[in-house]
Parts: sequence; structure tokens; C-alpha cells
Amino acid sequence: MQLVLAFVCFAAGCAQGSPEIRSSQVQLVRIQNPSLSFSERLSVFVFFQDSDGEADFSRMTVTHNETNLVWTVEKGQELVRMRGKDRWTGSNMLAGPGDAELPGGMYTISVYDMAGNEAIRSFNLIRPDFPERSPMKFSVSEENWSIEYAGNSSPFSRVFLILSDQNGTVLYSWRVPATQELRQEGTLESLRALAKKAVTVQCYAETQNGSAGILLSPIPLND
Repeated sequence: MQLVLAFVCFAAGCAQGSPEIRSSQVQLVRIQNPSLSFSERLSVFVFFQDSDGEADFSRMTVTHNETNLVWTVEKGQELVRMRGKDRWTGSNMLAGPGDAELPGGMYTISVYDMAGNEAIRSFNLIRPDFPERSPMKFSVSEENWSIEYAGNSSPFSRVFLILSDQNGTVLYSWRVPATQELRQEGTLESLRALAKKAVTVQCYAETQNGSAGILLSPIPLND
């Protein structure tokens, strides 16, 4: 009987898989507040796999190696983004202490499953030269939207309009065509056609490699 029990326990132990981080994506984003000032947030998402299934996620920690600052994303607090069939898990709201700037340097991501197994991955946060002011001004009139650029040499050259519902859930992200002009505009009707339930629109600009971005305040879509 003891031999049978030992075999069952061994088999059960073998059935428990450990998480594996296949890839990660990190973005440093400055978010415009209603006062038009900016707060900084770190977005960290991982594509991890676990043979015990997606529900085996327990928590994720992000640690700044030099200062030992730790951010913890518990189960139930995580955000999930689907890219094709790949499931990415993480958070886009990691803030510095006292809402200060996030320190540059090496960070460690740890993902834990329900059994306490850990997967580790590192990244190096290289802080970009954020402009003192937003590189663009986004506005909405009764029928149109418009973007006015401060100049055409900004590294934040990939521009998107993000449509969200009344709960703040992103419904659609539309890439604004690249241009050398200092002003772009379009109709609100064309935006509503992309997401009929959208109630707000935000302008977002990021660097070419997607490692840093600037997100302007949401603007209501007029009825």
C-alpha cells in the first residue's frame, strides 16, 4: 500500500507543470492628467505558458534590481490581452514611488503559478528623452477630429487613436497614417464606424520600437 501511495504522489507531482515566460513586452508611458500634467506608468506584459493551464497564474512581480523596488500583480488584478491565439498577462499601471519617474536599469519579472513555481525574465529599461510638452495637440469638434504636431522630428512618430467604451475598456486602436504635415484631421463618423459603442477617444504616440509612449487625456465623442 505504501508503494502504491508513493507512486500516486510521484505521479501527481510530475503532473504539475511550471510556468515558462516565452516573451515579454515593456513600455514606459506618460499619461496626461485632467490638469494637463503627466504621470508616468510602466506597462509590463508576459506571454507565458503553463501545462496546468492559464488559470494556474498566481501572481507576477516586477523588481528593479538596483533599488530592490518591487511591484506585485496578484491574481485578479492582472490584465489580459489577446494577440491572435497568444494570451499576454500583466499590468499597464505600475507607478514609481510617490508617483515619481520610474528608475532606469535592469528589472526582473517573476511569474508564479498556484503551486509556487517561478519563471524569471529580465529587461533593461532605457529611459527615453520625453519632451517637456506633448508633441501633439488632439481636439474634437462637433463633426471632426484633428491633430496638430509640434514638429515633424519627434521620436514619438507612431500615432494612434484609441476608442473606449463607458467603462474605459479599449474597443479599437486605429493607426493614424504617417504624414509630414503638421496637421491631420478626419471625421468623427469614421471613428464611430470602427467602434459603435465607443464614447471616448484618446490620442497616443509612441516611438518606432514601441518602448515608450505618450497618452493624452480622453475626449468624449459627441452624439
